[in-house]
Amino acid sequence: MPTPPTPPEVIAPTKLCQQCGAQAQTFDAKCPNCGKPYKAKKPRTVLKVMLGVALVGCVFIVGCVALIGGAANEASKSITKEQNSNAITNSQARSVKLGTTRRDVESRFGKPKSTQESTNQGLGSDSCIYYNIKNGQLLDSWQFCFQGKGLSATLRSKNRL
Repeated sequence: MPTPPTPPEVIAPTKLCQQCGAQAQTFDAKCPNCGKPYKAKKPRTVLKVMLGVALVGCVFIVGCVALIGGAANEASKSITKEQNSNAITNSQARSVKLGTTRRDVESRFGKPKSTQESTNQGLGSDSCIYYNIKNGQLLDSWQFCFQGKGLSATLRSKNRL
């Protein structure tokens, strides 16, 4: 009777331990030297760097938003203060009667921040002065237009702009 063939000998692979550096020929999943698993942990350096960059980016964006918000708030307060420094209320503006002189309006409300002069050929001269509306929105104002020249010109119209 013939002898059965011998199965080929299976040789265990040579493994290098990523933890202790020992080399062993084994089928085991753990290093016989240190007992740590052979399965190397995947380096997560790239992930950590990307996470760090994203975190720094978020902190930077939040910081910029806070700085811009603070600056915008200060600018808004400054504009409101400037607007209200020579502003009148709606009731004050409505109380001025047509025919009032420019001198009377300016003595009551102060020198206007803005004026506009025009001469209409054959129709005489007109001048308009502008007062901001107290606690109004940006560019809210009252326009007082006078017929004639100088402080003796008389009010011919008033409009809220």
